[in-house]
Amino acid sequence: MLEREKLADMKEQFWRDKSRIQWSEEGDRNTSYYHRIAKIRRRRNTFNSLKINSVWVDDKLQIKNGILDHFSSRFKLSDTSNTSVGDLDLKTLSSEDAASLERPILEEEVVSSLKLLGQNKAPGPDGFQVGIILKCWSFMKDDIMRIVKDFENSGKIDWHLKSTFLALIPKKQVVEEIKDLRPISLTSTIYKAISKILAERLKDLEGLADILGCSCDSFPTQYLGMPLGDKANSAAKWDRIVELCKARLASWKRRILTRAGKLTLIKSVPQSILIYYFSLFMAPSKVINSIEKVIRNFLWDESVESKKHHWVGWRNVCKPINIGGLGIRSLKHLNCSLLQKWWWRLGNEPKALWSRVVKDKHGPVDLGWRTHKPKGKHGISLWRNIYSTAEDFFKLCQFKIGKGDRVRLGEDKWCIQGPLYALFPSLYNISSTKNTCIFAAYHDSANGFYWILGLSHRRRLYDNEISELSVMLPLLESIVFLPNEEDQLVWLGDKKGMFTVKAAYAHLSQGTNPPISFPSSKVWSRAWPHRVGFFLWKVCLNRLPTLSNLHHRRTALHSPSLCYLCGIAEETEDHLLLQCPFSLRVWNYFIGLAGGGTLLQTVKDVIVGWKNFPFSAQGLQLWKRLPAAIPWALWKARNDIAFERKPFKVNDVIRNIKMDAFNWSRGLDCFKGINTSTVIVGWAHFFLNPP
Repeated sequence: MLEREKLADMKEQFWRDKSRIQWSEEGDRNTSYYHRIAKIRRRRNTFNSLKINSVWVDDKLQIKNGILDHFSSRFKLSDTSNTSVGDLDLKTLSSEDAASLERPILEEEVVSSLKLLGQNKAPGPDGFQVGIILKCWSFMKDDIMRIVKDFENSGKIDWHLKSTFLALIPKKQVVEEIKDLRPISLTSTIYKAISKILAERLKDLEGLADILGCSCDSFPTQYLGMPLGDKANSAAKWDRIVELCKARLASWKRRILTRAGKLTLIKSVPQSILIYYFSLFMAPSKVINSIEKVIRNFLWDESVESKKHHWVGWRNVCKPINIGGLGIRSLKHLNCSLLQKWWWRLGNEPKALWSRVVKDKHGPVDLGWRTHKPKGKHGISLWRNIYSTAEDFFKLCQFKIGKGDRVRLGEDKWCIQGPLYALFPSLYNISSTKNTCIFAAYHDSANGFYWILGLSHRRRLYDNEISELSVMLPLLESIVFLPNEEDQLVWLGDKKGMFTVKAAYAHLSQGTNPPISFPSSKVWSRAWPHRVGFFLWKVCLNRLPTLSNLHHRRTALHSPSLCYLCGIAEETEDHLLLQCPFSLRVWNYFIGLAGGGTLLQTVKDVIVGWKNFPFSAQGLQLWKRLPAAIPWALWKARNDIAFERKPFKVNDVIRNIKMDAFNWSRGLDCFKGINTSTVIVGWAHFFLNPP
């Protein structure tokens, strides 16, 4: 009976190992269950074809070679450079603490490390699971301890023990490409035990963190909210940011906020979150598009359940307010401007630790203002992203000469006209002293000063070269050295010569947004609510959802595009809000109170050209608000017809205009003690002759 139980246990253990079910430690004999799970796993882990270099391959040998080439290139060490920190004043361990880390390895420590490892994990090349080693410790310990002592004495592990199996685990249900497979390392048990011993001893450093002035953690981790140790473009890092933006712009906020509230929330919350990440990482285009889609949908009230027109293109929305946008920052330009600041800091903080590490790793060029282009596959993604912004940054840079030892004579821009290599290309091409600093090219002697320009050739200078030299020498003579001052980097995007992210963003935005005429001061006036300004903004851009615009967008094709007020002409913005006979009656009513006048051709022109008259204090304030109140009331009346089937009544529209104009003004001192009915009933008398 005992023998049968033992065989049953062995059989169950076999299928448990095959099925990888680790949560069922005890219970009934689930052999058929384990058997079924093992078959399912085998089918899931087996594939008959694989896409290699975008081509489907079903030949086993080709699949094998393709996988081998892929992971061989991934695991190959291409960059062997190391950053030197030998000259840094770092804290060190005491001799006692160091000795405790190098104490002899005892048998108890080996057994303890084995118990900390997974007992039933897949074996490596030696074929032994950890659980087997522990059960057979009594007769295996001598051989194992001899290997451990050899390592302790030599500091090396026998290469046989370092042999490793690479197993490929599917990342998803259906494997199509090599990137769908995740490699895991299966090493020998003795190698894992020695590694665990070292890892456990290094944990003692946690108790020494105060001595070293640091703390212990593992990668990937976060420091001050910034991800460290993960891939620069890892989906997990950016997915978290996208979800965070979605949470800040939740749908319930969209339903309760006005347009003004939405704009304020968009400008303050999501973009503030992104600034922290954008200061170090170049966001992939896919991430920027995802975040901007969240912002667009929030602004235009779009959701999964309700599709809405985005009446103004995103590029126009991101323009500055003064040229017809909403001032929402372009995430791409924001990202680039934040990364550019590192070039400003690199040149102006040469002694900072981070600056020294970056220059030591990538190598300084241009006398320390820049670095070489990052090379390799690992450990360079952060600076590679920053390096991609270098050209845009240095296009707007100029140097102010101090000592002259950090500014190159021919290559750097130290005069307003430009660098000498661009101003005098013929002389630069024949010069033998390229990349020389200004101080080294200048020589002062008893007979006077002169410049070493590297032009001493056997042949005489050609006429065009002589012409260039005659222009260049006065420029050189204008140089004034300041021996007590360092050379300075001047950023031409700011009047003070100082780089700021705000100025860099403005420069990047202007490059894609040529100046246009837009009445921003009129549209976004404080004389009316922000929601009315948003309405006028769409009016000036011809982006109101009139029937004409809806037909252009292939919407509302079932109905004619005739004006809802008159039913005769096409319903364009200018017709509906200005030229329609019914709209004209409203405009003429109010203009008649001012003694008459002529309306301009478009609503935008009316808003821009609306002139004030020498009215009383109250009358002037009401008059200033009419170019917004009249179109606003006409648009609401049009919507009442379209959606509520209400008739258009001129008197009701005029009354609503008077109420809006007064409500937008009633907070002013000149309207204290005056109520709405007084303004509406006695408008004409009150308008020109206030009590």
